[in-house]
Amino acid sequence: MLSAIWLGPPSSAVHAQQNPPLLTKLDEFGAINCVGCHGSKDGPSFKAYSEGPLKSGKFIFLNEYEIWDKHDYHSKAFLNIDPKTSPLAKKMQDTLKYNPTEDKRCLACHATARVKDAAIKELPNIKMTGSDSWFSTTSGVSCESCHGHAKSWFGEHFLEGWRKTAVNEKADKGLNDLRDPEIRTKKCLSCHVGNQQEGKFVTHEMFAAGHPPLPAFEVATFLASQPRHYYTARENQGLRNLEKDPQFKTWEIFHYRSGELAEARNVAIGSVVTFQETIKLFLDDPKKNNSLDFSNMNCYACHHELKIPSDRQAAGFPGVPGRPLIRPTSVELFEAVASCVDPEGYPVFQQKLDTALKEFQKGFDNAPFGDPKVFKSADVMLSGLSTEVLEKVKATKFDTSKSEELFRKLLDRVDERANKSKVYLDHDTARQLIWALEVVRKDLKESGLVKYSVTDDKVQAIFGKVFSLNIRDLNSTDSNKAPLAEMVKPRMSAIENFPLNEFREAFSVYQKLFP
Repeated sequence: MLSAIWLGPPSSAVHAQQNPPLLTKLDEFGAINCVGCHGSKDGPSFKAYSEGPLKSGKFIFLNEYEIWDKHDYHSKAFLNIDPKTSPLAKKMQDTLKYNPTEDKRCLACHATARVKDAAIKELPNIKMTGSDSWFSTTSGVSCESCHGHAKSWFGEHFLEGWRKTAVNEKADKGLNDLRDPEIRTKKCLSCHVGNQQEGKFVTHEMFAAGHPPLPAFEVATFLASQPRHYYTARENQGLRNLEKDPQFKTWEIFHYRSGELAEARNVAIGSVVTFQETIKLFLDDPKKNNSLDFSNMNCYACHHELKIPSDRQAAGFPGVPGRPLIRPTSVELFEAVASCVDPEGYPVFQQKLDTALKEFQKGFDNAPFGDPKVFKSADVMLSGLSTEVLEKVKATKFDTSKSEELFRKLLDRVDERANKSKVYLDHDTARQLIWALEVVRKDLKESGLVKYSVTDDKVQAIFGKVFSLNIRDLNSTDSNKAPLAEMVKPRMSAIENFPLNEFREAFSVYQKLFP
């Protein structure tokens, strides 16, 4: 019965070549081939899979395509760089003197590559689109952009035995293990922060031509706002059922274990990986004329109104005044997580981290837009420290007690940055910290701890005069159709007019909710 309703290709697809050479063009399976099983709860497959032997309806949504197509901005990614449909893209084309729909620097994050991610940078910048091109543009950033090219695993993945298959075997066939929060975060960050090795990087000239500034990225918050097309660990009845079966290694295969607050864990791992990937950009920057691309740095260290009196001047500077800095959003959550996973060893770790960050700061102090030689030596230290923290996070079980500790460390970090730090707290850093707090708070609330049961509306009301905690309107029936350029306008206004004192007052109210 299950095979009869499958709308995909013959099972010979299972035996397709694995691990092809880097610049071998891979067949795009296409999002449309996922519709048969993942299309809609009204579709023919839903009842068969949700009520059949696999009971997939308790494990996955089975309407993922519908959510992605109707509500997820990833499905409209290509349209946003098409000069025919986007006035902003037309303006960028006129300024940059190339068509975004035909250039790999844009298509890398706005289309689905027909090569492995590592090969995108090596592609010849010719014949980027069309039926025999290196990119598929029909569906923007679609299923295979994140889950991996499907031809070698599609024929197996709906069979019962697939759930028992080890993650490394699935990876060999091309399936990305997106249940692993480290792999998932790196996949998201490759575009939402950047990855030079994969040819995914928004340059300063792209920003100058009109590309919207990349917002601070807290992975758990952004995943929920896609909107999410999968069950969280807490919601997933299928995972809990599998855990009862001794044949299933739910931790090794699905990164799930009972008694853990998975969203708190996602915040912790996501924070460390974000720090790692930001630091990595400095190492991987091609350094044209021995200088770094400005977009590696904190945009708002330079792009802000000159005000008297100035909150920035009042806060002070970590080095030479007026120099650009590392993106502060990458550092704050990392430090909070580091203090949580090893509280006893943190004082010594903090000294090492402070030394490395001061060395990194010398890179900005030595030259107006950074000294690559200094960054390289500091990056090695910072990369080692971040790896050390990541291993400790992986070894930590975020049960209720540890998740509460993470929440308290985050509260302390916001209090430190808002009220005691000598470095200016900007809009994006403040909002990112509150995003992380709210993810952990909601996880604690859903675990049954009444003291965290404040409503989302009340939290939004507390911070409402400062910024919106909502990335987008998920209640809209047309929520992925609005031009992204229109969404950027209020965000840029909020950044420019960020009222630091009002944020301090709002945070004080929030903090008192959790004595």
